[in-house]
Amino acid sequence: MPSSPILFALLIGLFTLFACYRLYLARKQAKAKSLRGLSALTHIIDIIKLTQQHRGLYAGRLNGQNVSQANLNTIRTQIDRHYDQLINSPDKALKRLIRKSHQMWGALLINPTQDVNKSFHLHSSLIQRLLDCLWDIADEYALTSHTDQNIQNLANDLVRTLPKLTEAIGQVRAITLQVTNTKYCSADKKLLLLFTLGKIQRDLSQVKPKLQKQSYDNLVAFIEEITKSVEDQALSNRNPDSFFTEASSHIDIIFNNIQSGLKELKAQVLLEPKHKKRI
Repeated sequence: MPSSPILFALLIGLFTLFACYRLYLARKQAKAKSLRGLSALTHIIDIIKLTQQHRGLYAGRLNGQNVSQANLNTIRTQIDRHYDQLINSPDKALKRLIRKSHQMWGALLINPTQDVNKSFHLHSSLIQRLLDCLWDIADEYALTSHTDQNIQNLANDLVRTLPKLTEAIGQVRAITLQVTNTKYCSADKKLLLLFTLGKIQRDLSQVKPKLQKQSYDNLVAFIEEITKSVEDQALSNRNPDSFFTEASSHIDIIFNNIQSGLKELKAQVLLEPKHKKRI
């Protein structure tokens, strides 16, 4: 029969193995949870981008532009497909977090407004809810609260800093298209444009390290040019098609950065905790 010291050592060894196993399971579960959250974030980023496009096209149609119903239907189908992936998930927390925005999207489609300003407001309110949802999901799935500071910082940029910038530029795009199509900039639209453009200029310093220098410089020049056009009351003279193309190119660059960042974030989550770093 083993002596007491040997039994004690065996017990300590068993407890250590058990503790290590529990730690392994906890890390495995945490990693799986973060990966589920990342998958959801990827869908929501796509929904935000598509909803911004739907807002612009629908407003253009209300303003008399030649926007086909087929184009709107294509975007609607893509958005619905992303929502289906989220709503049909077995994850109850995800369903709860996405439910409100899904309901808002459904209401927007069931009761389409013919008022361009109301349409802008409804789409923008939906996008704001989606932006909030990004943050809620990143928090719920331990990305913005991750123990690895690198993961936490990158997640914060991908769910808050960059998406907010796309929406600010998207709002400028939508309002400016109304002005260029109607050839009239009302006082309230001018005020809203200057407010949004000013906010973009104040926030640009936050995104400078996250964009390539050329992309950042082009974006700064674009915002400054639009601001001057608004101040000089020359915005209505711009060609709506060329403006839409230019604004969309800046938004697409930022969305591409977000998608690349999400892939990088996934790689870091998969590697953690083997290469855990803190900054």
